[in-house]
Amino acid sequence: MIIESNIDISSLLDAHKSLKEAIAQPKNDFIRDSVIQRFECTYELTWKTFKRILTGWGKVVNSPKPIFREIFHEGFIDNLDQWFGFADARNETVHTYNRKTAENVYQVALTFSNELNSVISKLVTLAINRLWRQVLSFFQNNKKAQRLYQLP
Repeated sequence: MIIESNIDISSLLDAHKSLKEAIAQPKNDFIRDSVIQRFECTYELTWKTFKRILTGWGKVVNSPKPIFREIFHEGFIDNLDQWFGFADARNETVHTYNRKTAENVYQVALTFSNELNSVISKLVTLAINRLWRQVLSFFQNNKKAQRLYQLP
């Protein structure tokens, strides 16, 4: 799916689907670790997608927390502190591993997946609005199409 500035979010959608599939499995150590790995991947794709959107809008930000701050001001996320918590959990998975950390990150991944549902809905709305603007522009700039479809 292409959104603003020709940004393809197909990889993000696929990663989120994979995360949700892992979450749906009965939990054990293997599934927990799978969820964490898929959370890491989906998290990375999410903030990098946000970065591409902001870059397309002329905003220069290069790391997750400043990107989340900007995307919060743009209305894509509702709880900035929660997204900072996702960043902290992602960093935890890189720098340390123990059972307690794994359990905490697993719980964060569950919340992240739910929050990402809302973000994806907003990204889809952005894509639909972009397409609608293109259609309107086509008809506004094409007299033959206006006559054919009897538009004013």
